[in-house]
Amino acid sequence: MNITKGAVPAFSLSIQRLCYVIGNIYLITTLTLVMVEKQLLG
Repeated sequence: MNITKGAVPAFSLSIQRLCYVIGNIYLITTLTLVMVEKQLLG
């Protein structure tokens, strides 16, 4: 039981970290695309 109790928080933490990284990548990609579009159109 102790192994399961210890594994669940670590698992959820890794998922949180993964979501955070994906969110950052998405944000950076969106900003980059906006900049490129502005340069192409402008």
